[in-house]
Amino acid sequence: MVQKPPEIMKFWVFVKNYGNLHNFLTFLKNLLFFGGGNIAQAIISGLLLNGMSNKNIFFVDRNPINQKKLNNLKVKNLQKSSSDIFIVILSAN
Repeated sequence: MVQKPPEIMKFWVFVKNYGNLHNFLTFLKNLLFFGGGNIAQAIISGLLLNGMSNKNIFFVDRNPINQKKLNNLKVKNLQKSSSDIFIVILSAN
């Protein structure tokens, strides 16, 4: 049996504390995807199918094909916003 990386296990323990995926998704406020390719599209589609509002999902992608696909899902493209800078902070923990 293949073991999941510890980060994945921490995520699922976090989700399980909410009882189910739907409760976890209602806890999330906003999600931003840097890149709107196949993986982001699959995750966003899954989130929408599981009850997350498209009003809380945003993306940034320069590719017009990806933009069109995500616009069809009614996800907001932040490239059209007035923001000049996006800051991403990642933790190694």
